[in-house]
Amino acid sequence: MKLRKTRITSTGQPEFEHFWHIYNESFPEIERKNLNGIKIALSKDKFHNELVFSENNPVAILSYWLYPGFCYLEYIAINPSEKGNGLGTNILGSLLEEVSQPVILEIEHIVDETTRRRLNFYQRMGFIPNPQHNHMQPPYQQGFELLPMLLMTYPAEISESEYLEFYKLLTTEIVEI
Repeated sequence: MKLRKTRITSTGQPEFEHFWHIYNESFPEIERKNLNGIKIALSKDKFHNELVFSENNPVAILSYWLYPGFCYLEYIAINPSEKGNGLGTNILGSLLEEVSQPVILEIEHIVDETTRRRLNFYQRMGFIPNPQHNHMQPPYQQGFELLPMLLMTYPAEISESEYLEFYKLLTTEIVEI
């Protein structure tokens, strides 16, 4: 399957509507930035927000932050009508090759079959759970509390000092409300 990515740098781009639809369909409100939060992120050079197409159909979104020493994968989501076609494996595999540095992501704690499948997917892709950090995602919107999440890293666990560096950037640059 031939995929192409378009980087979205503004909410005014025609592709942003497709991104926004997949984003809102894929993540619960507590894990999403509001429109203003997305606008702030889009203004940052380190933020890469991409809409993935198969032919001319928008099939996925990929949002990540590139810092010296690591990549933070904030969002990856497949359009619900396209799930089960290997797109997640293809898109994530390409990202891991492109960035050639450690990748950090967060997933919900394992509470049901959906969260178990998500954990298994990332583990098949080479990610390692890092429960030792007791990670709490900062609130993405006013009115929400810290959210316990499982930190996963590729290709190896991260040290406490690496985690603290990541968390500082997460709370000072990545999550701004």
